[in-house]
Amino acid sequence: MGQKEELSSVIRQVLQDGAIELADIPQIDLYIDQITTLVDSKLSGMCRTPEDKLLTKAMVNNYSKEKLISPTKGKKYNREQIIRILMICYLKQVLSIQDIKRLLSLVEGEEEAQNIYEMLLREKQQATGQISADTQRYLSFEETMEPADAVGLIVHLALLSSYTKRVSEALIDRLFSQQDEGSVN
Repeated sequence: MGQKEELSSVIRQVLQDGAIELADIPQIDLYIDQITTLVDSKLSGMCRTPEDKLLTKAMVNNYSKEKLISPTKGKKYNREQIIRILMICYLKQVLSIQDIKRLLSLVEGEEEAQNIYEMLLREKQQATGQISADTQRYLSFEETMEPADAVGLIVHLALLSSYTKRVSEALIDRLFSQQDEGSVN
């Protein structure tokens, strides 16, 4: 396998990190061990190494303490709480927990959480398609790839990530400063 094919393979593998569709979330309440097993089995591709954990019991406890999810009744989590946990798993890759808290404060009820989560999955698919197209531009020019080409691709993706994150943070700041003043549009 040549260097370009190897890089293409790595990129495909990262972009095919899996998803938990709404249909994959049981209609019954789940214990935390069941939720972490579900996340590990479906979203482990989001971790950099196999040893990394996307979700642990301690993380979920912290999300509850930070009021990102409502407290449990007993030891089981309902469907809305599970959906919120999944949104946190995706968003914490880029946004701070405080920014996620501000963002999720707008989500009320299971139906709205489901709608936002479905939108998140559609946006995930669109983003991976865009990244795939961007990387193919870098990989399609020459038969052999020079180190500078690989550096160029990495710089492109890192800057894209940086600016996307900064714009997201600025929008959260703007949205919530207006909300704090009582004039959300």
